[in-house]
Amino acid sequence: MVYFLNFMSITNVPVLKRARLYIATNRRLVAVLVVLLYWVVQNVWTWSPGTRDLAQVDAKIEAELSSNLHTFGAHLRHLNRLPAESATLREKLTFYFPYYPEKPVPNQIWQTWKVDLEDDDFPKQYRRFQKTWVEKNPDYVYHLIPDSVIEDFVASLYANVPEVVRAYQLLPKNIMKADFFRYLVVYARGGTYSDMDTVCLKPIKDWATFDRDLIHAADNKADLSLIDPEARTTPVGLVIGIEADPDRPDWHEWFSRRLQFCQWTVQAKPGHPMLRELIIRIVEETFRKQHMGVLKRVEGKDSGADIMQWTGPGIFTDTLFDYLNNVASDGKLGDGYGVGSLFWRRHGKYKLKKTEIGKNNEPLHSEDQLINWRSLTNMDKPKIMGDVMVLPITSFSPNVGHMGSKSSSDRLAFVEHLFSGSWKPKNK
Repeated sequence: MVYFLNFMSITNVPVLKRARLYIATNRRLVAVLVVLLYWVVQNVWTWSPGTRDLAQVDAKIEAELSSNLHTFGAHLRHLNRLPAESATLREKLTFYFPYYPEKPVPNQIWQTWKVDLEDDDFPKQYRRFQKTWVEKNPDYVYHLIPDSVIEDFVASLYANVPEVVRAYQLLPKNIMKADFFRYLVVYARGGTYSDMDTVCLKPIKDWATFDRDLIHAADNKADLSLIDPEARTTPVGLVIGIEADPDRPDWHEWFSRRLQFCQWTVQAKPGHPMLRELIIRIVEETFRKQHMGVLKRVEGKDSGADIMQWTGPGIFTDTLFDYLNNVASDGKLGDGYGVGSLFWRRHGKYKLKKTEIGKNNEPLHSEDQLINWRSLTNMDKPKIMGDVMVLPITSFSPNVGHMGSKSSSDRLAFVEHLFSGSWKPKNK
């Protein structure tokens, strides 16, 4: 500071002469500054994450998308830590939340609401619904996570994957955060998530997940010795139900997907790769919107469609189909065509104002897939592909009265969704 004041006090000398005079009178200090600057350039700039690291990450991502997404990451188990400068989001999620298909489905039940169960503002009708989950599953650990702690809960679960935490914080609507949370908690902890406006019709141990006859009928190669309802062991790693199967030529005027999966109830073992892929797509879509300055702007037909494509049944359905096709083709079909895929991003599909259809009113690219809506339409019993079990519409949507849905007394009816739309009053 003294040197600087002395330098600035020489006001009657031109700037260049002042600089020369300052250097001449403070050679030692100038020499130290030059050496320090050289060290910074050589050691800080050279080793900071720069073009080389970004290029390395981009190359990894390209390779990841053409690999088998079910078996991806086996090599990471041998590492003690990830190289932070070159680790991809897929590698981080796989490393910190490894998938062990031989382990049981955790005895965890997850639900969320705006306030805690003990709060006076907790709706009375939901108390009745909530009790069905506790009373029918006495050997399960029940969690009701209020909105006030969800963000901290996510930050704790994904402390090693800050991209996920940031994406959650950026989501502009409560319903989007509710969507994202269910995927995040089941991916990290495993178990069964169900919306608050659902009723548990049968104990979870009696679901198709642990039913030897249903599993054998769905996959005659399944190892039935692995199935034990009491120990919750099963060859099934992920359980998904069908929400809509509109068998009509004008389906695209009424529904967003020809066959759509529901996400008000999801069951999985922790670290299941399909949920990982879903999380990645939501994170990437969120960061894309942030980068483009459209986080609070509607993309697509309307606000509802935007939510569906971003965090809801649209991206959920597309990701599951893309994942199943990737695994069935051993990675040859890449990451598919749905929301958040490389194809989706490159072609700016988020700008669509209506559902794309191909010949015979089929969803576009159906003919390019090994597994499409035709593989699952009109189901009346569970189907297993890999370790993913898809349930017929009756399982999570009984009493709907159309699309083949049967009554809640049916053997395959496990959960009833009452469609209260409880998120709408505070959709902000």
